[in-house]
Amino acid sequence: MLWAFATHSNITECTTKRPFGAFLLTKYSVFKLNPLNELDIKDMFDEVQRSRNSLVELGWLTTIDWRLFYHHYQSIIAQRKIDIFAIRVGTDYAGQVEINDCVDHYVIGYWLGENYRRKGIATQAMKQVLDRLDGRDVIA
Repeated sequence: MLWAFATHSNITECTTKRPFGAFLLTKYSVFKLNPLNELDIKDMFDEVQRSRNSLVELGWLTTIDWRLFYHHYQSIIAQRKIDIFAIRVGTDYAGQVEINDCVDHYVIGYWLGENYRRKGIATQAMKQVLDRLDGRDVIA
């Protein structure tokens, strides 16, 4: 599916299973929600490292190995079992939204780097995702 979106009068196209694109957060801040690709994995790893302390406090992370991290996400991208969308603020990797398309429902989750929390990014990203799903139940 080809979908065009406009941001500050610029037209950009992206091809995804579901239409996502760039969304205006404030007058001067734009975030983009695009399918995760192999080039995003290093940026994601770096953001996880920057947010490590808060992730340890949440019990989500103790140690992280680059090779395992890379191969895990490379496998997810190749197998396409879960739709993962990178959230970028400008060119910076800010986090991700994951959508698991089950038979009769969706399972959705998100993660944001420490510096991108409490700015409305997750709220807007989730609204954009939910607006594009069909009527099946959503578990978040």
